[in-house]
Amino acid sequence: MARPEMPPGLFRRGLSARERTLLVVAFLVLYSVAFIFIVYQPYTERIGQLRTELAKEREKLEAARSVYHRLRDIEARISELSEEMANLDLLVPGDNRVAHFLYYCWQWERETGARVRNLTFADPVTAGAYQEHEIRFTVHGPYQAQVAFLARLEGMNRLVRVDSVRLLPLEVTKTGSDAAATYAMTDMIVADYRVHLFVDPGKAAQAAQEEPGAGLEFTLPIGRRTPFLP
Repeated sequence: MARPEMPPGLFRRGLSARERTLLVVAFLVLYSVAFIFIVYQPYTERIGQLRTELAKEREKLEAARSVYHRLRDIEARISELSEEMANLDLLVPGDNRVAHFLYYCWQWERETGARVRNLTFADPVTAGAYQEHEIRFTVHGPYQAQVAFLARLEGMNRLVRVDSVRLLPLEVTKTGSDAAATYAMTDMIVADYRVHLFVDPGKAAQAAQEEPGAGLEFTLPIGRRTPFLP
């Protein structure tokens, strides 16, 4: 049985130059479309996502840097406030610390040559959120000693208010065969002081935890070599 002859066509004859060109162009078009949809488009989308993530991370980094600088400023401010609070604890403590004031007076006596007499502590008076302690005393000594004593009183590490200082010459009464006579010693002065110290009752619990005598530096000898010396 004879096979039917196939009509002459594309598969029986060779491709012409024009057909080959069209075939190559079609292949390139299909390859380009496939490359765009399969490779290029996902790649560009990924690049866009990475750029967005990079921008967000940079924003976070700048925010973290800003917070870091703010933290440094906050820590510096906390340090300053802590120092101020420590100074405030000295200026306005949680108790009256009478022993401290007595010790300071003793130091000032040794440093200036003045002598403290008749020291009296009044009962505390409430003044707003604080307690006010009035101290009255007299100081004997020459003028220079009085000035030095007052300077040390106002320079102490306690919030102190000096209400009044009255300076009078020291009067000495001498007795003899004649009637008693009173003489004014012009080189010696008596100063009457009214001083106020302040206490913060809100710090009472804190003050109770402090070591007794904290803040006092005993740099002077304590006691007397003989009890008969003033």
